[in-house]
Amino acid sequence: MKARRKSSEMYPLIEKWEQSGQIREVFCEAHGLTIGLFAYWRKKYVLANCSDSRELTTGFVPIELPKLSSTSILTLSVGDSRLEFHQLPAVSYLKELLD
Repeated sequence: MKARRKSSEMYPLIEKWEQSGQIREVFCEAHGLTIGLFAYWRKKYVLANCSDSRELTTGFVPIELPKLSSTSILTLSVGDSRLEFHQLPAVSYLKELLD
């Protein structure tokens, strides 16, 4: 019979994985975990540590855009890319960029 895992054991492993930069499969193999067990505990960890329920249901983190003055520049960073807007673009334009 397999020993049951506890959050006190698994949550630190989840945090260690997040900081490691390793892909999940390599990390699990190195720590003797199955992918299914890791996924189960990671979901519990996210649920216990998420402050915004919208992030849980959509997988996205909401952003708030600042109010722009006539001299403001809006900068959005996505991964290694950076977009600068001197005025707030139309939503349809942003949608085209993301499609």
